[in-house]
Amino acid sequence: MSAIESYLNSLPYLQQSVVKRLNQFILNLDPRIEVRFAYNIPFYYFLGRFCYINPRKHEVDLGFVRGSELGNSYSILEARGRSEVRTASFSRVDDIPWDALRESLMEAMLLNEKVPYGRIGKVA
Repeated sequence: MSAIESYLNSLPYLQQSVVKRLNQFILNLDPRIEVRFAYNIPFYYFLGRFCYINPRKHEVDLGFVRGSELGNSYSILEARGRSEVRTASFSRVDDIPWDALRESLMEAMLLNEKVPYGRIGKVA
């Protein structure tokens, strides 16, 4: 069993269903996306970190590492007092706005293509 499968199976049922769907959705966007664990949660990499899934007590956050640089045209991302990270929160799979989420994820991936995460402010 892979690390992600073990992780998913360890979650409570309601969180598990949301996290499983988000995980599959993200991984299906591009075959180059990798999932790695940091801080005991899955982070997704596309030319560097671009998002993560964080199950919380009553909802699941999908965090965008460089969220402050995204357009947020669907207004699904929240700052919650953070300067860089933005999150979209879901308590049920039925609550997830898949089209808006796809656009935000694709924008985050495009941002990492243009300026890879970790190279911000560095001159080539």
